[in-house]
Amino acid sequence: MAEGPAATGATGAAGPSGPTGATGPTGATGPTGVTGPTGATGPTGATGPSGSTGSAGNAATVRVGTVTTGEPGTDAAVTNSGTPQDAVLDFTIPKGDTGSSGVPEVLAATDVAPQPSGANQPLVFRDNAVISGTQISHETNSPDIIISGTGIYQILFNSTVGVGPGVDIPAAINITLQQNGNTVDGGVARHIFTSSGQYVTVSFSAPVSVTSVPSTLNVVTDQANFLFSDLSITVFRLGDVASQA
Repeated sequence: MAEGPAATGATGAAGPSGPTGATGPTGATGPTGVTGPTGATGPTGATGPSGSTGSAGNAATVRVGTVTTGEPGTDAAVTNSGTPQDAVLDFTIPKGDTGSSGVPEVLAATDVAPQPSGANQPLVFRDNAVISGTQISHETNSPDIIISGTGIYQILFNSTVGVGPGVDIPAAINITLQQNGNTVDGGVARHIFTSSGQYVTVSFSAPVSVTSVPSTLNVVTDQANFLFSDLSITVFRLGDVASQA
């Protein structure tokens, strides 16, 4: 006999759960996840207690050591030959330049008696009326005034001048101050005579800068046969030559 079609019956009610099986082994660790955002700063904690006071340090001392005189023009210096806590200061103090002795540097030379002039020749000063100091000198009966110290000097010259025999009138004469053979600016006196019996007084005053020594000063006439009498020349030192920057 042939089988008929199978028929599925309705699902029955679920039976009770069976017991839990044993835990399986732990699986491998997965990769680290992305770092999350930083959280807000927490409140400041309470201040901790103060530490104990340290021991007192040693007091520093300062003493003067040596004091040395340096050469003029050098720098002053202070050095510590001790320690930072026990300083010993050594001083070097430059010596100042030598000051003036207080004696004025002055020379006055004269010649009273008439002397005839020479063409482009210096006048002679026969006597010394005043010599003070050591930087200006003159030998009697010499035309040369010698300056042996650098500085600024003032020169004063004065004389009576007349026309000698053989000079044609009108006649002119120039008197110049020369330093080492060179005419000094401002050291010039001149006169034109219009009669043979005429006498005049000539003079000049001029400063001279002396930067190298010795330096020789002369009073020179440009014409001959004029008569010079009561000559006087005074040279005095004003001071040092100013340095140039």
